[in-house]
Parts: sequence; C-alpha cells; structure tokens
Amino acid sequence: MWVMKYKMLVLDIDGTLVNAKGIINDRDIDAVRWLSGTGVAVTLSTGRVPKACRGVLDELQLNGHHIFFDGALVAGRDLKDVVYSMPIEKSKVISLIDHARSSGTYLEMYTADRFYAEAPNWTDIIH
Repeated sequence: MWVMKYKMLVLDIDGTLVNAKGIINDRDIDAVRWLSGTGVAVTLSTGRVPKACRGVLDELQLNGHHIFFDGALVAGRDLKDVVYSMPIEKSKVISLIDHARSSGTYLEMYTADRFYAEAPNWTDIIH
C-alpha cells in the first residue's frame, strides 16, 4: 500500500485545510482521519498560536506534535511536551514595545498560552 512509505504529512491550516469561511471540507476531514489511522503522523504547521488551533486539532482528531508561530514552537497540543522553542529575546521585545509606544502603533504580542495588548481593540474578542 502506498501509505506505508510515508511516515508524516505536514499540513498548513489557513488556505489549505480551512477555507476563507473557516470551514474544513468534509472530504478533507475524512482523509486526514483515515491517514492518521494508518499510522502516518499528521502534523499541523501554521503561523497561528496554539490556542487558535484547538478547534482544528479537535475536528481532525489530531494529537502528537505540531508546529506553531511559523516554526518558533514545536510542541504537543497540550504544550507540555515542547520539542523546540525559539522565543524572541527579552531585549528585542522591550525595544519593540518602546517603538510601538513612541510611534503610536497598536501592538499585539503572544506567548504559547497568552495574548497581550496594551489597549482594548476590536480584535480582542477574536483572540
């Protein structure tokens, strides 16, 4: 069977699995679940933060490790099993905050499990 020669499938979320309306096609759900059942590891690779992937992970019934923050974090879905983490240096974060404040730029920041914004914004509900 052709599946046996593959050990892993890595999928993007937005524009690949999830359409513009935020929906995953039923055929794609069935295919991913079937492939997972054959022993092939199905992994998400996304720019999203981990919390924003929970619905997709649940719908596809995926466990294992996934790639978040455009590769800055590789971890299990519960974030307890971190394989790789590349946070931004604290001095760079402070410099970025200072620049945003001095230029009047709205800034959002994320950690693996938190969202930060200095002032309320319409996007707070989404995050």
